[in-house]
Amino acid sequence: MFSLFRDISARFGVLISFVAFSLLIGEFHPFSRFPMFSAFGNRGDYLYLTDEKDEPIFRLYKLKIYSSELTDMMQVREAAYGASDDSLHTATMATEVLQEVIRLNKNNAELEKYGELKLCHRMFYIKEGTVHKEDKILASCSVK
Repeated sequence: MFSLFRDISARFGVLISFVAFSLLIGEFHPFSRFPMFSAFGNRGDYLYLTDEKDEPIFRLYKLKIYSSELTDMMQVREAAYGASDDSLHTATMATEVLQEVIRLNKNNAELEKYGELKLCHRMFYIKEGTVHKEDKILASCSVK
């Protein structure tokens, strides 16, 4: 019993030493000076695909694409064409993204099940202390 207590106190001593050292140095998790995830913005968003019935397509791996790639494809177009709040400009870029998804899946039988692909933008934001959600269809393309 006494050896167990000695083992625990030795480990506790190492822990206290590490915490004290980290506080002195100041650059080790969880005592880093970098903000990491300590502050979030007031808005967040992502892109996703839906079918012709506006049902989200959760199995993007069957379409040989990851959801983060949708954002990457859109960002590439924004860099090439310039970012704009113009809805026609955004719709043109979103249509190109959908056409690329269709091109990447031209031999994929899963694609035709959806009938139509829609690229949607979901935005979350805080207004007056309440979280709000806003969905917008950016573009749609038939896959038949």
